[in-house]
Amino acid sequence: MTTIMIYDDNGLVVNTIDINDVLSYVDGRVSKGNKYYYKGAGVPYTSHWIDNIEDDSLYSKVTKSDIFYMGHEVVKKAYVNKFGIFQEAYQPFFTDHIGACGVKEFSIIENSMFFERSSVRVDSSVNFDTINNQYYFKVVYKCGRKKYIEHGGSPMRLLSLIYYMLHTNWNFNWDKDTITDISYDGLVSDVGDMYASKELKAKVGTVYSILHSLSKRIKPYYEFLVFMKSDTVDCLVNTIKILKACNIDITELQPFHDHEKDMKHLVYNYLINGRNCGDCCAIDVGDNVRKGYVEQTISQIGQR
Repeated sequence: MTTIMIYDDNGLVVNTIDINDVLSYVDGRVSKGNKYYYKGAGVPYTSHWIDNIEDDSLYSKVTKSDIFYMGHEVVKKAYVNKFGIFQEAYQPFFTDHIGACGVKEFSIIENSMFFERSSVRVDSSVNFDTINNQYYFKVVYKCGRKKYIEHGGSPMRLLSLIYYMLHTNWNFNWDKDTITDISYDGLVSDVGDMYASKELKAKVGTVYSILHSLSKRIKPYYEFLVFMKSDTVDCLVNTIKILKACNIDITELQPFHDHEKDMKHLVYNYLINGRNCGDCCAIDVGDNVRKGYVEQTISQIGQR
């Protein structure tokens, strides 16, 4: 038996969850039992994100995020050195409490059933907080949560995953750190934010999301570029190359036959206009994030 503490926003225990298994923490908000993994059954608190700082004295650390819609990363004194679920949103806009899963995570059930490259299978879900609609999921991971980055992922299998997604119309949000959800053997361990769409902007966003998140890890990114025989590190250019290599018609991405104009066209009309992380929460949140990206991009590369 494992008991998970639930803390209020003052760091006081207000409830507990008893799970009939012996859990050990793995990563993210995932712990492992004797047979199953548990997603949303607590975390060792490190930090979270909030929009506005109303009282500096509550935090031992405050850092403004480089991501404009994330607000500030903070370390709350009342949560330090505690493990469990904390009754405060982990990120602005999202309903997930720190260490738990909100209602948006329910898409993991359906997606894991229909997406054939899913590494996760959901055994059951438990609504442990009916007032705040918080859940944990008991799941199985085919990959054992061995991630692409940490376990020497295969570029061939990554390309195979990309090809499969492009031709079955499964997609990632373009601004997500997607490579952390891909296993060493080319499966997807977190399918909750995936969505179905035939639109070219969705396919552009999917490939870009993988490449951009991979490019933050220099060695595996270069290994993938060598495998693809690419002569540039530019994620946008490589997105086009991969779409073309996977037999996706890219004609409408290059209407001007001018590199600079075509890149702006790609960014404004296909990348930013695609689905972002805010769209996982609500349409108005996604639209507000999209507007922010447009303003940010205008300041960097100018009007479309």
